[in-house]
Amino acid sequence: MARRLYKINPEYNVVLTYSPIIEITGHLFECFDYYLFLRERYKVGILLFNGMPVSALKTAFESKYNVGFDLVEKDLMLVNDVSRGNAVDVYVPPETFLLVTDGNFKATSYNGIHFMARRIFGFLCEPDPGEFQGMLYNVTYLQDYRIYGKNTLHNSVDYVKKLPFKYYRKCAKVDEKHGMMYMTYVCRKVGADTVVDYL
Repeated sequence: MARRLYKINPEYNVVLTYSPIIEITGHLFECFDYYLFLRERYKVGILLFNGMPVSALKTAFESKYNVGFDLVEKDLMLVNDVSRGNAVDVYVPPETFLLVTDGNFKATSYNGIHFMARRIFGFLCEPDPGEFQGMLYNVTYLQDYRIYGKNTLHNSVDYVKKLPFKYYRKCAKVDEKHGMMYMTYVCRKVGADTVVDYL
């Protein structure tokens, strides 16, 4: 098995990433959201593996945000051709925080990606007990206890994700009687009572 080393530039305070998924997903938008949110105070980069072409990333970004893609493009780090047979060790400098937006270290490891980092955070993505096997002792998991319940696993913190609304494109028509719910094909089951609770 071939291995290679990818070093993160120490100028970055925070690096955002997720396990390799070769399509536009909510995890990509979480990277974009947190890039825009954190860049106001920190030097932030986005690390993507086996990803879409830059043109697809640009289309996705510009469909949601009111700032140009050139803002984020300069801080994209693209690592391609990663697999179990062509692994990559990602060295993250000791002072840099790594935030894995899907928290799926089982998938990154399975795909030949290994992080060498001191400060690792991950969003808990799904409450599947099978995924907990991939939890690492040196990761602090940020999870919303309203969605996942109080986690009895080590290193979890109650955390509500942030959304940088000021960077979102404005809707053409505003109607005060309607709201917005972000959904994908892998949504959690959310009943009407839960929606009312959040309103």
